[in-house]
Amino acid sequence: MDLFEMDLFIVAISKYLTLNQPFTILHERQGITWAPVYSLDENRDLESIAIFSDYLLYQLSSLDFRSLPEENYYKIRALVDLLDRFIKTRKRKYQKISKEILTEFEHKILALRLGAKVDYKEIKNLDPDLYRFLINNCLDRKFFALGIQVNKEFALPFEIEANVYEDVLWKDLKRETLIDKSNRIYGYRFFYKERILMETDTEFQLTEEFTLLYPGITFYHPGKALHIAPVDKRNREEWLGKNVIEVVALHKKDSFFLLMRKANGYIYAIGLEDEKISSPVDSYFSSYKCRYELLVSENEFSELFNLFEKKKYYKSKMTQKMVLEEVKNVLGLKVIPEKKLVSKSAFLSYLFFPYAFLKFICQRKKFHLYGFKDLFKRPHEIASMNSKSFARWLEESCFDRSGNVRCFE
Repeated sequence: MDLFEMDLFIVAISKYLTLNQPFTILHERQGITWAPVYSLDENRDLESIAIFSDYLLYQLSSLDFRSLPEENYYKIRALVDLLDRFIKTRKRKYQKISKEILTEFEHKILALRLGAKVDYKEIKNLDPDLYRFLINNCLDRKFFALGIQVNKEFALPFEIEANVYEDVLWKDLKRETLIDKSNRIYGYRFFYKERILMETDTEFQLTEEFTLLYPGITFYHPGKALHIAPVDKRNREEWLGKNVIEVVALHKKDSFFLLMRKANGYIYAIGLEDEKISSPVDSYFSSYKCRYELLVSENEFSELFNLFEKKKYYKSKMTQKMVLEEVKNVLGLKVIPEKKLVSKSAFLSYLFFPYAFLKFICQRKKFHLYGFKDLFKRPHEIASMNSKSFARWLEESCFDRSGNVRCFE
């Protein structure tokens, strides 16, 4: 079956893995397919993984990820995630798989997420510090989400001066050790052509001041930067040159982030980190469940964007429900479904106050903007978003705004 017609393959293999049912992957004339079986041994499972991974390495090596339609590209990401899940389940099942075989599979996954242009056999020869830098910062997943393809020399994209990006080899970076007053090494600073490119801790984890955007690694703090920078830029015709806001639902019932697609092609990923507006959020680089599209006018887009940028500037405390409230107010959507702490009736709330108090303590994160004064004075007003009605509200909102829903499960 063709690479971009593998929806059934993704769904089927996902279910086989979830239900722990045996299956085999086969070569066919136009690609790969699957077949259910009664039982499997270790050798046949490993052969299936080899067929799957080699097929993806061959197919993806000739593609330009940035030129692919976003929906097709998400299928590629889903296939690689599926392969990764397949490998991990078999690793748990067969405890005695040789380390060499597992390492080869892991290197194939890494090569695929780095863009399939690098030779997976060369990964074992990578500078250990470069390897740790890639893994500890999840750069393989982040590059993959943004469609950034690392070249055969493993050069990585950095902003070397304002709005100028260049692929830089690890060996060409000059490293400076950072030492505190007690002579303890606490990190490294990296330079290229006398310009600072990044700082890391001793495990090569980027400090918060550096993040990855679509052109490369740059000096930008997702939470503390005063402006909201675009995480990506795509062909505006993919959303017909309109202004679009998408509520991207994650696999938890009421967890989401916003994608704001501007008519000029820029994409902003807005969510919460430590109860404050952050952009981009790490959730953008992971797989998700559904996307709920809301078509908006240019004025509505600007009003909402400026509102979030202002909240970010002033470090205002927010909840997921408050983020949605802002969207609801600007777009004139229906009231967001709530779930009261105990009851909307003041009498019943005080009658069952011991239960309300216990629930308030146990589920503190859901009600973190409410204090104990609120609990004692107005327990009937304390509420959180109703996760059971969340999806239905989003579907109705899409219908009202002439958008659509796309789910990937």
